[in-house]
Amino acid sequence: MAFKYKFIPDLMHLKRCYLLLLLLLSGAFNSYTQYKISGILVDTAGMTNMAYTSVSVMSMEDSVLQDYTRADEAGKFELNVARQGAYFIRYAHPMFTSFVADIKVKEAYTSVDTVHMLSLQNLLETFVVRDSRPITIKGDTIEYTADSFKVRAFANVDELLKRLPGIEVDKNGKITAHGKEVQKMLVDGDEFFSDDPAVLAKMLRASAVDKVQVFDNKSETAKLTGVDDGEQIRTINLTLKESAKQGYFGKLEAGGGLPDFYQGQAMINVYRKKQKFTAFAIGSNTNKVGLGWSEEDRFGGSGRSFTENENGYLTASGGLDAGGISSEDGNFSGQGLPRTVNGGLHYDNKFGKHGSSYALDYRVNSNGTRGYQNTHTQYVMPDTQYVSDSRYEFDRQSLGNAIAAKTELKLDSMRTFIIKLSGNMNDSRSNSFTAGSNSSINGDLLNESDSRTDGSGKSYRGGADLTYSQKMKKTGRSLVINLNGNYNQNIGEHNFQSNSKFYVTNTELNYNQLKRDSSSNLTGALTLTYSEPLIKDKLFLTASLGSKYLGDRSRLSTFDKEPDGRESFNDSFSTNMDYSVFTNNVGSFLRYTNKPWNLYGGLRVTTTQYRNVNNFTDDRFARDYLNFFPTASVSFNKSRNTRLSLWYNGSTQQPSAGQIQVVVRNNDPLNVRIGNPDLTQEFRHNFRGSYNSYKMISEQSTYISVNAGVVQNAFSESRTISEEGVNTFQTINIDGNWNASAWGHQSFKIRPLKTNLSLGLNGNYSVNNTLLNNIKNRSTNLSGGPNLSLNHYSDTGLVFNFSVSVNYNANRNTVNTGVRTNLFSMQQRLDLSYEFGSGLTIGAETHWQYRQKMDANDQYNNVLISNFYLQQSLLKDRSLQLRLEGNDLFNNNVGVRRNNFNNTITDTDYSTIKRYFMFVITWNFTRSKESATPDSGAATDIN
Repeated sequence: MAFKYKFIPDLMHLKRCYLLLLLLLSGAFNSYTQYKISGILVDTAGMTNMAYTSVSVMSMEDSVLQDYTRADEAGKFELNVARQGAYFIRYAHPMFTSFVADIKVKEAYTSVDTVHMLSLQNLLETFVVRDSRPITIKGDTIEYTADSFKVRAFANVDELLKRLPGIEVDKNGKITAHGKEVQKMLVDGDEFFSDDPAVLAKMLRASAVDKVQVFDNKSETAKLTGVDDGEQIRTINLTLKESAKQGYFGKLEAGGGLPDFYQGQAMINVYRKKQKFTAFAIGSNTNKVGLGWSEEDRFGGSGRSFTENENGYLTASGGLDAGGISSEDGNFSGQGLPRTVNGGLHYDNKFGKHGSSYALDYRVNSNGTRGYQNTHTQYVMPDTQYVSDSRYEFDRQSLGNAIAAKTELKLDSMRTFIIKLSGNMNDSRSNSFTAGSNSSINGDLLNESDSRTDGSGKSYRGGADLTYSQKMKKTGRSLVINLNGNYNQNIGEHNFQSNSKFYVTNTELNYNQLKRDSSSNLTGALTLTYSEPLIKDKLFLTASLGSKYLGDRSRLSTFDKEPDGRESFNDSFSTNMDYSVFTNNVGSFLRYTNKPWNLYGGLRVTTTQYRNVNNFTDDRFARDYLNFFPTASVSFNKSRNTRLSLWYNGSTQQPSAGQIQVVVRNNDPLNVRIGNPDLTQEFRHNFRGSYNSYKMISEQSTYISVNAGVVQNAFSESRTISEEGVNTFQTINIDGNWNASAWGHQSFKIRPLKTNLSLGLNGNYSVNNTLLNNIKNRSTNLSGGPNLSLNHYSDTGLVFNFSVSVNYNANRNTVNTGVRTNLFSMQQRLDLSYEFGSGLTIGAETHWQYRQKMDANDQYNNVLISNFYLQQSLLKDRSLQLRLEGNDLFNNNVGVRRNNFNNTITDTDYSTIKRYFMFVITWNFTRSKESATPDSGAATDIN
């Protein structure tokens, strides 16, 4: 039988499919039931009213909160769950021991009878109960009990995270959990200031945290349907203690020092029943309290880029080249001298018997950075080598405002409606100077160039996201409908001057231009996801259907400035382009769950229509793609503390507009990029495996992860270097590219020394193929090494942290086998402090960075940085602190970075913060509704 496939589905047919699906499911919308859990709480001593005790129920399968309530004046409570199954019930009261009990729900009404609560005061008078599970593995989630890890009084969350096995916080505040960077941080499962880890880790008090949960966050659709769609974002969720939710806590800090350094911050967190309010204001030029604010769109780059992820959705990024002006993103990684003022307000509230909620966020951010960067690059060519040197000086400033709102309306236990609205605007200015040259390996100068750029830009964004989810009467049956849209606009103008000299041909190239550019894009998407249980509590089918449209306009007008002051239009360096991308996708996935196994797999098929029009030349470019996105995973939960997982994902990616039809640019005459209209899409195979285990008796934890990727028809680079030393780049398709990485971590406690010892090992291997002067080059890169850390916190006041990591990097190129680079580097860090009984603390921090020299002229390969501080705690609760600190006592701090990849070896040094001295006053304030006793920050032994 012949099968006829219409390549691009007609929009009218698509609409009919939507209507048919809605009609089939509409009859099931109101066919649902609820399962009720009830009980009564009593005090074993009969002395206290159990009213307002917190009672919550979570799914045993994934630890997701199902319902939450407080007992009435008689101690009675009632909870609702959507389906039969196994659950955890957690009871919490500030005057009684909190505990968790298991329960199985089989009938419409389930009673837990009488629950006896044990008085915390009576318990403490007889004995101390220690938490028997500092670390618990619950399905995909690794959970740490915060009070099992001692931190200093009034410490923030970032200090707590440093104490947790498998979690690392670097000197710039970046958080890595089990080998993967943390991109989101939540509070009690809710977004908080756009879930920025940098904000939360610095703002929240460690003593307020009950649990720290680490997991790979799922998409909104997956969370609503309960069916994994393959989207993974490493996330940390902080669950707060009930006592921390019934009062307020915060911090006031001010500091000034020499030469010309300052920092200050004010923070307050207020909790009242189901309401939460937070405000903060921060300003500094030391980066110690600076917070990042990510902005993706930027003026500059290689044109609009469309990226399609494994779920078949496309996003646009980048912009027309504007000579280096970018919207300042607020992310400071130690490069340059920062100036930041940051502030924000957050409010959220829960209401209704089903737990509806709404939240509001406002952020304002003023960031500035100035400094320099020197770059030395050595290129390995087929028959020779040459070097490139450049210096970049910059001064950037931006002011941004952002607002976001979210409402989650739980109409009942089966129906949920979520509305998200967001908007922001950003003003930026920038001026920069660049000077560069290319030379032969013998030092003969081939060319040199310098350029100046100054200008300003504005960006505006707005977005809306609407989600409706409906759970049916049959357990596991659900429907989710999502509609979203976004609008982005960028506008910029700058002056550009450039002078280049080519000594081989004895020629010059000079520019004096004004550039005005703008870009805007509009996206809209509709997705329907339906889940159906095939075998009760074991096998689930998920089907999805969706469409997305993206329209984009990009304009760049370049004007030559004439000697008489006139401006003449230059069409060679101007562009006027329109893009549109329309996708339709359909997918089907199966999930099988039968303890201890969990299996998941499926396929999503996407059709894509891509259109590009050059309005100057009337050139038109059209591509139609048929893309396949397979995914599969299997996990084995040997016990609650041991888990093994394997995952595979396949995806395609089509060429970006900039790779096919590059906008002609002249901002860097020594490096020119051209388009390639013959590009075809690439296919990527991604593999991932992980193993997590924790042994409670020995307090030994093990984390292992392995990743691998193979790319067919990979987007690679063809580089041609002329006799004048000018680089010409073009994107090409090539086979043979792949990479693999592994990360392992072993941690255990040395009980006699009250010290945690952690051992780690990581490795990366990659193969990358390119063309150099039309000769194929196969570059292999091997890197990795061991690491060790010791952490000691004692009741005597001694805090000791030591870490050392070693890295070895080896790079080989087939284009010139005579050049082999083997680079060795090592980093050590020692943090030591001692607190006397009088409240005086003495502390020192030492960072030592060593790297192997490339040649006799290599600099900054051995750097020792030392910091020192004296801190006196005052008042009865020691909440007032006076601190004198010295940063980089020997004035050795130099920003350096090395990259050894493909046929290039790049060394970069840049301006950064060096020696200064500062005096800081800090007041930490805390008050709980039940008790006026401030937190001590000490570890708690009660679970």
